[in-house]
Amino acid sequence: MKCSHRPCPLCGGERVMPLADLEFGDFDASTFDHRVVLVACRLCGQAFNDVSLNQEALEQYYRDEALYAAEMGVGSGGTSPGDQKRYAGAAEVLTPFLPSKDAAIVDVGCAKGGFLAFLRKLGFTNLAGVDLNQDCVTFVQNTLEIPANVGTVHQLPYDDCTTTVLVYSHVLEHVDNLRAALREAWRILQDDGLLLVEVPDASRYADYPVFDFYWLSQKEHINHFDAIHLTWLAQAAGFHPLQVGPMLMEMAPGVENPLIYGVFQKRPRPEAAPGPHFDPGLYQELQSYVQAEARRLAPRRRLLAELAASGRPAYAWGIGLEFFCLYVQAGLKNCNLRYLVDKNPAKQKQTVDGTQIHSPECFAEAPTESTAILTSAMHGQAMASYLRDIDFQGEVLALA
Repeated sequence: MKCSHRPCPLCGGERVMPLADLEFGDFDASTFDHRVVLVACRLCGQAFNDVSLNQEALEQYYRDEALYAAEMGVGSGGTSPGDQKRYAGAAEVLTPFLPSKDAAIVDVGCAKGGFLAFLRKLGFTNLAGVDLNQDCVTFVQNTLEIPANVGTVHQLPYDDCTTTVLVYSHVLEHVDNLRAALREAWRILQDDGLLLVEVPDASRYADYPVFDFYWLSQKEHINHFDAIHLTWLAQAAGFHPLQVGPMLMEMAPGVENPLIYGVFQKRPRPEAAPGPHFDPGLYQELQSYVQAEARRLAPRRRLLAELAASGRPAYAWGIGLEFFCLYVQAGLKNCNLRYLVDKNPAKQKQTVDGTQIHSPECFAEAPTESTAILTSAMHGQAMASYLRDIDFQGEVLALA
């Protein structure tokens, strides 16, 4: 038990139980600390990252640094097959509760506006988006021709009681002050208005492993929910749960993201909402997950130690969450890394410990004694195929 730098985002408690203290790599320009300190509140059991960044710094990150505007991967408001499946699931949950197709729906954290475009195809006509990132807002306005505004979860650009539905899809896991965010949602929703929430399901991280510590390496996910604690959060802000349940989002073929969805209805705020009691379920599930991931990482640590000792020139391909875990936790940074490689142009503008990221074209000049380290759990097969097509003569080491 220790004192937290950050109060519990659900109940405000300051006494916590430690779950994990991990260091990951990151791009040099990142605002986030390289450490993830995962804790659970001793009063209610909510899990969260004990980060020292305040809300202003978090908003600056999403405004200026986050790569969502580049439509990187599923969940960035894009139009990938995985995104479309997720939108279909969310719409299936939400539409039975909607009074009509002209209900005023605002997607908070809309990114590239994919869900709004999906709803429009279903016949909904009164749609709008809000996002921190001006590029995303401009895209939604000009390309999708859907109204959008720059705003934050704590300052939404709408008058009191003017909106029928607020959508928070993959938003609340990123928010420092959850209670203030839901108070703002309560303010602008009409009486009996609806709140649709979708967040990762931390109680099922262990059931859907992607890569070692994958679900914790997403450092911007500073809150980790299960259905119980998400419901408590909504109730404390004056929302009644209509439907809460599990969901799956396919991020790549065979790779699924466990989610919780909740549909909550605005109710007159109680004078004193009852505080949640302690529920140990989330703490116990995350404790098991951390232990299992440490076991999974051990053989990769040994493999990379051997590669580092050999001195063979190495090309690390796939500069994402898996790479950043291996870089520190498994000692990849100790290898003779000649090149860091990624296909994404946005990442090629970044550096890691001063090393520039290159396109896969650099493999054409790789010496025969080099090792290509494939670190993407979702694109490893495509990477291996590319190396075969260019007749890469070195060793291929697939770590994901």
